[in-house]
Amino acid sequence: MDERHIDYSTALVKKDTEINVLMIGFGNTNRQIFMTSVANNQFLKQGKNSIELQKVKYAIFDKVDSKKNKNLNHDYYRYSDELETINSNDYLPLPDLPASEEYCNFDISDGVFYKKIKSIVSNKNDVNVAIISFGEDLENIDMAQKLIEKRQEWGAQNLIIFVRAKKWRKEQTLLEQEDCYFIGNEEEVVYNIDKIVNDKTFKMAMLRDQIYNLEKLRLENGKLNKLDVETAIENSISKWFINKTQLERESGLYCCLSLRSKLNMMGLDYVANDDTTQVGLTEEEYFDIYAKNDPVEFVTSNDGTRVVKYTLNFKDSKRKNLAIQEHLRWNSYMISKGVIPATINDILNETIEVDGKVKHTNGKNYRLRRHGNITTLDGLVDFRKLIANRDNVSEDKTDVFRYDYQLLDEAYTFLTALNYKIVKIK
Repeated sequence: MDERHIDYSTALVKKDTEINVLMIGFGNTNRQIFMTSVANNQFLKQGKNSIELQKVKYAIFDKVDSKKNKNLNHDYYRYSDELETINSNDYLPLPDLPASEEYCNFDISDGVFYKKIKSIVSNKNDVNVAIISFGEDLENIDMAQKLIEKRQEWGAQNLIIFVRAKKWRKEQTLLEQEDCYFIGNEEEVVYNIDKIVNDKTFKMAMLRDQIYNLEKLRLENGKLNKLDVETAIENSISKWFINKTQLERESGLYCCLSLRSKLNMMGLDYVANDDTTQVGLTEEEYFDIYAKNDPVEFVTSNDGTRVVKYTLNFKDSKRKNLAIQEHLRWNSYMISKGVIPATINDILNETIEVDGKVKHTNGKNYRLRRHGNITTLDGLVDFRKLIANRDNVSEDKTDVFRYDYQLLDEAYTFLTALNYKIVKIK
């Protein structure tokens, strides 16, 4: 998407833009892409009275009933299935379903196949993506060639095509000139050991976790000293590998994977420092674009450690819009993994024993796949009030919405540390 579809001044999708993803084939590859897309691609638009979720619409083409899948029903559809039986009064405000899916159960040889695609991609204001992964490489490439011809026939130039091909094929060269991109090359994504063991997104996720833990420590102690910071970083690294569940580690990874799309919502991107074709923004220029009307205020301790100073005054701004988008993305990630909201009773009363001490879970129970923060922004406000009243502490200490600001508040620091620079989209 670009400024035809996004209002860069607010980071909101424009009201006349729909986002459509056509999944042609729904085997293991496209099903994983679907889950990853739902968990990352959450967008906002301006509603009548407030900003609201702009759902991505998925049209899933497969000759079998793809919705009846044991993995989807165990994970992604657990939340929607639970909604049919629960009493909403037992919960904080429940978030909307994260996406819209339509299952089109007919073969690609069926005459209605192209008619259905044409009906989806005909609006010139929309964003349309087709992901082809139903057969072997040459079958997928053949379908891509047919869609390119149909796109020209329909005048639907707003359709971008992705094709899964396990190995490089000579046919790719011509198709890549037609807004057709290839994914799934096994030499690049399976056998490239350097990418697997030296992944910068993984490193960014660990940096993100350290910032999260430093803010929690600051809330507990009221300030930070050098020893506190060193201990927090050391604990963060060891806990990442030893104490965190795979779900928590992936949560950090998905958060950092979403950074590029959030920058794109402001007309920004990031590239390697050695990319001489683009000039990187200074930190001041970045914050002027991201938070000019809602400045980021830093607190620096005696040892030079810098953390963002958060208050409960989350003013309406582009910065806040992006924080809400991040919370919805986190909601969607959890829902895609089969985690459901905890009840108010669970949030207030559930306890566990840690190192011989009994502590409240606040509804977070990964063993039972429940979490107390799967809710709306209003629900997060209710959450902090519930915990503050229960523990007889200030709401400032129990607020969790601040953590949704951290990714973009610290993006310049993260990317600089990993040898990237933030640039304006060409």
